[in-house]
This record gives sequence, C-alpha cells and structure tokens, in this order.
Amino acid sequence: MREVVEGVRRLDEQWLRTGPYEEVRRALLAVPGIGKFTAHGLLLRVLGRPDDAPLDMAQFETAAAAVYGEPAPSAAQLRERYGRWVGWWAYMARTARGWLPQPIPA
Repeated sequence: MREVVEGVRRLDEQWLRTGPYEEVRRALLAVPGIGKFTAHGLLLRVLGRPDDAPLDMAQFETAAAAVYGEPAPSAAQLRERYGRWVGWWAYMARTARGWLPQPIPA
C-alpha cells in the first residue's frame, strides 16, 4: 500500500485532474500495485474523470447484461451512447445492480 501511495504522490495532482485522459491513465497504471480497475476508480471517484471505464472487465459486462438484458450492448456501443460520461454509467450500473429486482425485465 505504501508503494501505491508514494507512487501516486509523485504524480502532479493538477496534471492528473486535467491532463489528457489516456496519458493520466497510463501514468497511474505505471505505479506498481495499480491495475486497470483501481486506475479507473481513482480517475472517476478521486479525480472526477468519468471519460472511460474498463468495460471489458467481467463486472462491467455483467452489469450491462443486468441493465439491458442479453445480448448486452458492446463496450463500443456503451461508449458511443454515454460518451465522456461512460465512467459514471459503469459506476452506477455496477453499484445499482444489487438494488434492482432479479431478473431485470428488458
């Protein structure tokens, strides 16, 4: 944990908040101990950057299927629909899944 905190501390916070999204994401992923789910969480919930989400991860594929039914929209379709707010969609869909009745009607 200390290595992660120190690695993030070495990055410029203003740049993390305003720099090009992909560059910031790559910088976070370069910190030992930070994977794509954690990088997304930091970008979204700490830095307020909802530009993207790792929609290819199982937890987001499952959330898309729970919300939209099968076949679920592809990651590309979700990105097209929600644009730079897709990170918020991913967060809300995954979080709200536990509150929704099962199965969810299409």
